[in-house]
Amino acid sequence: MPSPFVSLLIAALGLIAVQLAGRRTPLLTAITLATLLTLPLFAYLPKIHLQLPTGAPVAIEASASVYVRIYLVGLAVFGGKLLLDLAAFTRWKKASVPLANAPLVEEVLATAHERLGMSKKTRVRIHRTLESPVAAGLFKPTVYLPESALTWDANTLQAVLLHELGHHVRRDLWASMAARLACLVHWFNPLAWILRRRLLTQCEFACDARVLATGIDARSYAHTLCDLALPKGSRTPALAMAMATKSSLRDRVENLLSPRRPPSIFPIFATLLLTLGTALALSTLRPAIERTFSPSSTYSTEEVELRLTANPFPGNP
Repeated sequence: MPSPFVSLLIAALGLIAVQLAGRRTPLLTAITLATLLTLPLFAYLPKIHLQLPTGAPVAIEASASVYVRIYLVGLAVFGGKLLLDLAAFTRWKKASVPLANAPLVEEVLATAHERLGMSKKTRVRIHRTLESPVAAGLFKPTVYLPESALTWDANTLQAVLLHELGHHVRRDLWASMAARLACLVHWFNPLAWILRRRLLTQCEFACDARVLATGIDARSYAHTLCDLALPKGSRTPALAMAMATKSSLRDRVENLLSPRRPPSIFPIFATLLLTLGTALALSTLRPAIERTFSPSSTYSTEEVELRLTANPFPGNP
């Protein structure tokens, strides 16, 4: 069971590192969330006991059992929500159909695989209720397209497939699931949920950069994002990654048309080391508490006085 203080501190340091990095790269966010996810395992590391100065206060959690109960209830609630999302996604994907009789889509798909250096072919399926392309599938990578995709021109299909395949190349869906599990373990930590939302946005930035690296025109790609962005109120499966949403569209378009200079690596590296070092230190260092025996904690005052005044040799008058 993670400590709330340690959880909040690590998440806060991670957010500082992300801020220093310009909020565009997902690496630091992913490392922070991975640290939070593995934090309960740190409890099994060998402990280093430090002798505190005489009279130094030691914090004792008097209500530890109450906290454990509350934590387990929250864990059950958010764990149940994850299972419901898995079941909903399973039902959702069954409503899709394989791509068929679409030579243009298949041709552009083959070209996209080649540009991204993908040796394994990714499945493409058509979903009738879908409004914008999504990438999904941890073990069976799949790109889901709306029915309208069958009428798109080659340039639009190229931008869409390069972006969605980029999620699979980068293992963004695995990163998203790991972030979801980190939020499950640290459901009480609002900073963990902020980190997860930021990670998902950063993955979109990274995929946009990958698309531009293949030679796609930035302005034309920005127009494609605007045309295919999900309207407000629309929903996609919780375990899928949509190509564009209204919430992050503005930042992504601005980044495409006016990319920023990469930040200095030193403050990022220093903050990252501080985050990991803090997690390790708070998980292994423990105060050495000296326990003293007090007769009053075992016997009542009357019993202590009786024992002190009693004759140690009752057989001798």
